[in-house]
Amino acid sequence: MRLPGHAEATQCGCLAGGELSVTFTITDNDTLGTPAMTAMIYPTTNPSATETMVVARGEGPYIFDKAGKRYLEGMAGLWCTALGYGNEEIIETATRQMRELSFSHMFSGKTHPAAIELADKLAAMVPIENAQVFLGNSGSDANDTLMKLIRYYAAASGQPQRTKIIAREKGLSRRHTGVGCTHRISPKSHPLSIAV
Repeated sequence: MRLPGHAEATQCGCLAGGELSVTFTITDNDTLGTPAMTAMIYPTTNPSATETMVVARGEGPYIFDKAGKRYLEGMAGLWCTALGYGNEEIIETATRQMRELSFSHMFSGKTHPAAIELADKLAAMVPIENAQVFLGNSGSDANDTLMKLIRYYAAASGQPQRTKIIAREKGLSRRHTGVGCTHRISPKSHPLSIAV
């Protein structure tokens, strides 16, 4: 929805007590303190759209815009902040890890103690004997990797003809090309997607 002089409407959903509460917020572009469109390209957003909100900070389950207005972040930062914004235990752990080793890839068998510890803890939690863990950075990454592993397994086990992937129509976690190509997505709803 677009109103004259306003950004597109945004919606936030929050499940509380079994009922879905949907709030539509329309923010005047002048309050953003930014041009109508910055140099940023936003995921799942029409490139010709304008910014609708600038999130300035977070605290617990809330986010605050530049004007200081508080919003309940019902989607937990796309499920990345389920323990809340400003969680001191997470801040301390991340700070310690950043000082010790800020990043290291794990290609070609290279690893580090934090990854080994996390993989061992996760493997112990699942009801699978001798479980193995692949660490990724998103649901799309996990699904894309799983598709590659399935195709590798099919070829290695003498069944290279097994190439079909069954997916939900308009399913989530489709940011990567492999997974995105398994979903029937209308070009109108996602103009940069490939409809198959």
